[in-house]
Amino acid sequence: MEKNRELARIFDRMADMLEFLGDNPYRINTYRRVAEVLSELGEDVEELVRTGKIHQIHGIGQSSVEKILEYLRTGRVGAYEELRQKVPEDLLELLEVPGVGVKTLRLAYDRLKVRSKEDFIRAVRSGQLAFLPGMGEKKIQNIMRGLELWEKSRERMTLLQAYELGQELLKYFESVRDLYENIELAGSLRRRKETVGDIDLLISAKKDNWAKLHQHFVSYGGVKEVLLHGETKSSVVLQEG
Repeated sequence: MEKNRELARIFDRMADMLEFLGDNPYRINTYRRVAEVLSELGEDVEELVRTGKIHQIHGIGQSSVEKILEYLRTGRVGAYEELRQKVPEDLLELLEVPGVGVKTLRLAYDRLKVRSKEDFIRAVRSGQLAFLPGMGEKKIQNIMRGLELWEKSRERMTLLQAYELGQELLKYFESVRDLYENIELAGSLRRRKETVGDIDLLISAKKDNWAKLHQHFVSYGGVKEVLLHGETKSSVVLQEG
């Protein structure tokens, strides 16, 4: 279901671009939800369009359906192409780097005139990030380490390898099931890309359980190194790479 995957990638990237531009959070979340639904469909999107069932899928509104139809008809999405003219898509690839978020990229874009991932990497290694607000020494060190790992991870895992490791992590969290409402695999693995650079877990914690969940995560037996251990996000390097 290659077209399902590509459409999910397009909607997810449009959400990244809109966030970079400071667009309406509702619109951003709508695109992310569409990407999630498309990545989890058990049926080819072309067949859903042919039968008209695409209009019955919860989470995909009429505006998004029109974009899907446009892609199936022309191989492109006009709204996506327009956003690509406004946002340096090359720069957004760095969202895969642990410790790098849209806010950091936007600050680097506005204040350091960073326009590509090469510009950003140079800014990190030359110490320019220290001039950005809220960018402390520890965060910069995490980004530098994240970049190093990201560059190595370009080798990437196969989808099967990532899936098996993801299932191990889900099983690991079963022992603290009372601490969260829901847990799911996200990112490249959820979108079923052929290769995966890292494994993303999304967890909806029950009240006041964030700290316990983060501690449980970084205590996983397969952890080689903890890159980030924060209030809303933690990143680790596993023994498997």
